[in-house]
Amino acid sequence: MILREIGTSGPDWPLSRALREGLGAQGGLLLPRDWPRIERGEMAALLLSTREERLDHLSRLLFGADLGEEAPRVVREAIDFPLPVRELGPGIHGLELFHGPSFAFKDVGARFLARALEVVRRREGIDTELTVLTATSGDTGAAVACAFHGVAGIRAVILYPEGGVTELQERQMATLGGNVRALAVSGTFDSCQALVREAFRDPVLRADCGLTTANSLNPGRLLPQVLYSLEGVAALLEQGVIGDPFATPPVFVVPSGNFGNLTSAILGERLGLPVRSFLAATNANDTIPRHLSTGHLEPRKVVRTYSNAMDIGSPANWARIEALLGGLQGVRERVRAVRIGEEETLDAIRRVHAGAGILLDPHSAVGYAAAARTQEGVRLVYCTAHPAKFPAAVRAAISVEPELPPALAETLARSFTRKTLEPSIDALRRVLLDEKGSAS
Repeated sequence: MILREIGTSGPDWPLSRALREGLGAQGGLLLPRDWPRIERGEMAALLLSTREERLDHLSRLLFGADLGEEAPRVVREAIDFPLPVRELGPGIHGLELFHGPSFAFKDVGARFLARALEVVRRREGIDTELTVLTATSGDTGAAVACAFHGVAGIRAVILYPEGGVTELQERQMATLGGNVRALAVSGTFDSCQALVREAFRDPVLRADCGLTTANSLNPGRLLPQVLYSLEGVAALLEQGVIGDPFATPPVFVVPSGNFGNLTSAILGERLGLPVRSFLAATNANDTIPRHLSTGHLEPRKVVRTYSNAMDIGSPANWARIEALLGGLQGVRERVRAVRIGEEETLDAIRRVHAGAGILLDPHSAVGYAAAARTQEGVRLVYCTAHPAKFPAAVRAAISVEPELPPALAETLARSFTRKTLEPSIDALRRVLLDEKGSAS
């Protein structure tokens, strides 16, 4: 696959290089230049095939040129857990993406990236250490820590906002040790993301540390998420919720913070997947709903909410969405965006628990609340995390402590000492250079 750096006239990049370096030569975001298109008849047959057949076909189509015959194995190992679709309410279904090892949707992209990087390093004979530098608002860091822990030749350095993640999320990142280093930054997620972008603008630092990233900034984290868009539509078809998917396509409802998941869903449509429209659901950090309404992109100071993984004021992937859809007017033709408040989020948790007996995490609840505002056909909500990761929101909604899966209970029992980092590039540079070789 060949990619281009948005907003530049620089050279094309093969996916294998993009996996290793994360961002373009000028620090810009990368997008596929020639994205494949599956014709309607082939897509209809693919949606009716088995999950294994779909994943094998798509892995070769999207990643075969860069990963060779190992592409199907990489994808199968990255998505070796179920992706069930369950009815949440009349006309609203939830695609559960949180049954992986860190109990969040980001396991798919992080596990793919870890395995794909191993293949690329071996195929290209790379024996120098890579540093996966990642900013997180919570769940990305946990998924990256799980995916890269113990991977030889790769160290993971994770930046998260101090006090801006849940206790469980912090322990998932900060208790593994070894080649995984988690640092609490004084500031917001935007502060963490700005540090990552600044580090990538330093060519010496990029070269000396072999920098890449596992945020959705890296197309290797973003592109495999296209696969579960197809799984969601296939499940609706298998369950009889929709008939002909091209006659009655679903609305994709995507809880959105950094907008990587929505970018992947749009790429799924460009691949040939039938989608009626896209509904982006944000919390009080409503930069994009305001942008679509006014035409002005005006990030504001981050507001902390129950859905903390979406507490992002300046969504990095928005540039990709506008590039894919041809600017603001093109986005407005395919995407709506709504803001969901805190009480509406808690009410969504109550309503789904009372009506369907299903417990939502606050991010999925934001998606459900947005879906409930419209009667536009079948709505497929991306359910992004296990509710046990967000007990405060669950307690506030229904006065019940969510039951912890055994793996999460074990994580909470681990002890750790918080490591902090001042939000400056000099402080980050010292960490990256002083700890080179920690992945060996």
